[in-house]
Amino acid sequence: MPGIRNMPNALSEPEWNMKRIPIIAAVLLLSSAAFAEDSTVNTSSSAPEATGSGMGRDWKGFYAGVQSGAGKASLTEYDHREDLGDFLGYGVHFGRLVDHGRLLAGVEIDAGLIRRDTDEARHKLLRFKTVFGVDLGRFAPYGVFGSANFIPDGPELSPTAGLVYGLGANLQVTDRLTLGIEHTRHDLGDVGGYPGTDLHAVLTQFRVGFRF
Repeated sequence: MPGIRNMPNALSEPEWNMKRIPIIAAVLLLSSAAFAEDSTVNTSSSAPEATGSGMGRDWKGFYAGVQSGAGKASLTEYDHREDLGDFLGYGVHFGRLVDHGRLLAGVEIDAGLIRRDTDEARHKLLRFKTVFGVDLGRFAPYGVFGSANFIPDGPELSPTAGLVYGLGANLQVTDRLTLGIEHTRHDLGDVGGYPGTDLHAVLTQFRVGFRF
């Protein structure tokens, strides 16, 4: 299938370094969350009057940001599965959250580009996601579920739609700035207009957001 197959599995050295970013980000994110929780506990024990304000972090409202990371894809044609190798994905996102006590809910749209190591094309990925999370103070884990639209770069393949779902987590560095990581899976059917051809891809991205 033009534009989908014939990809080597190895990334070049700069791209392999980019692929490590989400893993490093996850370690930093979890370490920061643990430090923030420990700081809250220590503050609560030494200054009881500050407990109420220490736990209260506001997640509701609009936010926007950028994301970058790497993923892996495979193609299934009826009973045959083919590994398509690695790819890079980067883009922008915009969303809004509301809170219901400790529970968070919202919607998000993100638009990105998909680039493979030996493919000069820049394929587009447009995703509409519902977001459900938990407010743990500065730290907020969440899940996403929605639709993904793959738009190939070139006339030989037609756009394809499917599902996107996954998990993520955000950490408030300041009242406005957030760092996060998100791991999603994409299941797309009849890829490029070819009946019986399904594309499955996982994508892990490091996210930087600004709340306003």
